[in-house]
Amino acid sequence: MGRAEVLTCLLSSTSTGVPHRRHQDVTTTRSARRSPTTTTTTTTTRAARNKDTDDDEKTSKFDRCDRSVLFFGSFWPDARATGAGVRTTSLLSSGFLGEFGYNAATFASPQRENESSRRLRDDLGVRTMRCPINRREELGRVVDEVAPSVAVFDRFPSEEMFSWVVRERAPDAVRVLDMQDSHALRLWRQAECERGRGGHGLPMPTPPATFPPLQREIAACHRSDLVLVCSPSELELLRDAWGVPESKLCLAPFFYEEPDRSAWKEWDEREHDFVFVGTALHAPNVDAVTWLAREAWPLIREGLEGAQCRVYGAHFDNSGAGSRVRALHDPKSGFLVEGFAEDLGAALGGARVLLAPLRYGAGIKTKILNAWTYGTPVCTTPVGAEGLVCGLGEGGAFGGLWRSSDAAGFARDALALAGDRGAWERAREDGAAVLVEGFTAEANLRRVGMALEEKVAGLGACREQDYAGAAYWHSTLRCQEYFSRWVELKETTGGQ
Repeated sequence: MGRAEVLTCLLSSTSTGVPHRRHQDVTTTRSARRSPTTTTTTTTTRAARNKDTDDDEKTSKFDRCDRSVLFFGSFWPDARATGAGVRTTSLLSSGFLGEFGYNAATFASPQRENESSRRLRDDLGVRTMRCPINRREELGRVVDEVAPSVAVFDRFPSEEMFSWVVRERAPDAVRVLDMQDSHALRLWRQAECERGRGGHGLPMPTPPATFPPLQREIAACHRSDLVLVCSPSELELLRDAWGVPESKLCLAPFFYEEPDRSAWKEWDEREHDFVFVGTALHAPNVDAVTWLAREAWPLIREGLEGAQCRVYGAHFDNSGAGSRVRALHDPKSGFLVEGFAEDLGAALGGARVLLAPLRYGAGIKTKILNAWTYGTPVCTTPVGAEGLVCGLGEGGAFGGLWRSSDAAGFARDALALAGDRGAWERAREDGAAVLVEGFTAEANLRRVGMALEEKVAGLGACREQDYAGAAYWHSTLRCQEYFSRWVELKETTGGQ
């Protein structure tokens, strides 16, 4: 499959039963941030660039340097711990969309300042602000101070908490929902898996219209002017099954540079056989590594005597999920829980195969893109490959193997990649091709920029034609119900 065909598959693949996929579950370090683009464009640099550029094409309304972007998130994005953090910081560190640059980028969150917020300021030059929830005037002052031309809401709970203030205080700002992945889809698949009705295989379950998280997520899409969607399969679900207008949807996956093949280690230079990567704060990762240790790893070890799998991830030192992952450490069987990877390139680039046996999830799996960046083939499931593989035919491009949905099949695929040098070398080239064609910073940032430019230019007309979006903003839709609930609570508790 040629590069043009790979890109066509990623941008226009069908959704029914086809794997396409993320998640924001990669352990990322400072060295790992070499993969997503992290070039910071300063206000001074952009001002000089705009001053020196006089031709008409560079002086459109969208290219002016008098606008800013305001991000809202429930948490400070952490590129060292999650794939979502990688993606958000890539957007922020791009000088926000490069050639469509703004003169300022601000990230606001109700969370207390911490190491992640300090890295946003110190490493990326992003302004950070605390924004309390349920405090109209204080939220309003944040919006007034930034005066955003574009407001980006990091996942639908942030849209629910903050979009109404932006609509009130900055009515001409383009409101953008950045979905990251479909939370409703992931939660439904998790529930199905726990009920014994889901798992790795096809067709993968999708939630019904009666699923409350899906209702909330779709409502947030309708209230927004533009929706950034990470996975092509989820874009198709939103458009074809869930009724979100295509005019609101923009495919915005991850933002990587082309892999440096000269830095790749060759087959006989890889220090260990297998690696697993994933934060313990993300339930699909904990489920996957547990299933791997208990079900698939004994079969892999049986087929490859002395094999080792090193497990890396953030937040393994926490109680709860982190402790459950640490309990899987078993040197006798070669299953080694290492914890946080200070150098993700060494962790991924030193292994022959990344194991990603995800049983549920949504979006694009950052761990897989990072593996391809370092020339490491991937053994995963249909859930893991969702949004990354081009079609179900034998010619579908993917940097590894992904079709097996049981322990025996997964172990067979892992051993095939680890034991066949020719297949291994072809897989890593296929992975690099998919990465370059579908996930480069230049192309994907420009797609987002052009979508925003279109919204800025025709925002009034778009909103006048957005009947469903206007209906979702109508305050009387459920105010009678909630007023009744408030009165009942007041009367039955004596106003306490």
